[in-house]
Amino acid sequence: MKDKILKFSNKVEICFKGLLVFIERDISNKEIILKTTVFSERDFVPISIRKCVKKIFEKNKKAFLSIDEKRFAVDFIQKIPLKAEKFLLKIIRLYLLVAKSWALILKKLAEQDFLNV
Repeated sequence: MKDKILKFSNKVEICFKGLLVFIERDISNKEIILKTTVFSERDFVPISIRKCVKKIFEKNKKAFLSIDEKRFAVDFIQKIPLKAEKFLLKIIRLYLLVAKSWALILKKLAEQDFLNV
């Protein structure tokens, strides 16, 4: 049944292993887009996190971090080919491992910013 979800809807959100994952099917680009929030603050995104996002992900178009200024959050986004849909559950598991790692890294960067003030 889980494999059928994306066939009936182009956008779904699921809670998987404690993280909310948005899954979008982009037919025009023949890809599936996974998105989850890996960092969020009340009123700003720390400078070290901004530098990290810009430096590391400016060239990669398939997996990257993106700052959402309205939510003061950082999202981890990954694009996978639509033909990999049959492996979606395995891909989501790996994606979440990477997302949780980024959440820890960004949390440590933010803590360092607060300690250096």
